[in-house]
Amino acid sequence: MSSSTIPVEELQRRADEAFPVSPGTNEETALRHLATNADTAYRPRALADETEVAPNSVGKTLDRLYRKGLLDRHDGYYFVVQERVDEIRGVLGDLHNAEMAAADASATPPDTDGDDPIATADEVDELVDEVASTDSERSETR
Repeated sequence: MSSSTIPVEELQRRADEAFPVSPGTNEETALRHLATNADTAYRPRALADETEVAPNSVGKTLDRLYRKGLLDRHDGYYFVVQERVDEIRGVLGDLHNAEMAAADASATPPDTDGDDPIATADEVDELVDEVASTDSERSETR
């Protein structure tokens, strides 16, 4: 199956289960790195060296991910639970796509060609004045 398709059952399961990691957090950064390198186990310091997670935060971050059932650990090394690698990568991909869509939406420049269907407050005031003026003229001619 290509990366541009997903079984409907998997998509529905993801929607039903809230993923326990929020975008933009140390947990996401660490988990993304570990999922990308799922065949490698890391000690906390090595993970801090390869990511933007601060050395004094990485241990706590890894422990939280372990308690959430996303990581396994052995002899001080942490790694993604192997049975969940595809699921974790998929959800992290969904998070990344949502972040990119939000960034694209906020980066969209305002419509300056006058075709913007959303009126400004000044435009609304002008329109209200026009309608009121037209209504007054109609009343006077009756």
